Amino acid sequence: MASSLTYLEEKLLHPTRGARFESARRMRLTHQYAMWGQGLSAVALIAWSLVPMFFPRLKENGNLELFSIVASVYILALTMHQQASAYIDKARSLEASARRVDALRKDVHASIMDGLDDDPTEYREKSRLYSEILEDNPINHDSFDYLLSSSKQGTFRYYWLRFQLHMRAGISLILCIVFVVVLPAGIAFHAQALSQDANSDGADKMVRQIAK
Repeated sequence: MASSLTYLEEKLLHPTRGARFESARRMRLTHQYAMWGQGLSAVALIAWSLVPMFFPRLKENGNLELFSIVASVYILALTMHQQASAYIDKARSLEASARRVDALRKDVHASIMDGLDDDPTEYREKSRLYSEILEDNPINHDSFDYLLSSSKQGTFRYYWLRFQLHMRAGISLILCIVFVVVLPAGIAFHAQALSQDANSDGADKMVRQIAK
């Protein structure tokens, strides 16, 4: 029945508890990936400043300064985003809310064991407490967190959802790898290769001129 404590526990309390714990885990994972992105950007910034020492010819290419600027801007943008998003604070709030829902679930189970499953007064009271928990926590989970917490998952679906979780949480690290590390490195070493080819062609021309 839609007004029974069993319905309240199975359709509302249990899914909400699981989704909020999963949402908190996603927030913490997002924060962790962002920290890795900041660290990798800092390493890239140092690396681009040291490149001319090991590849002097690249110093003539103005791209190195651009790469350093990109790394610096990314660090700044990621730091500001971290401060504005407050992932850890949100995760703690969601975890506290999930624990309150879990405590209410235990009370509901006790009431069911006492034979109050279909008692309308008990249902209204537990529903009121559930609504208070939701109102006390302004941070909400999303539908993806419900999917993560669902117990009806096959092996493929489980790993597919976990893959999506890491892709969503790690977008800042992915962008860092692509635009701060891989793409600049490809451009820099392509320029190095072109410079070597040009020098090789120049040397060949000199040899031919001397031979003549």
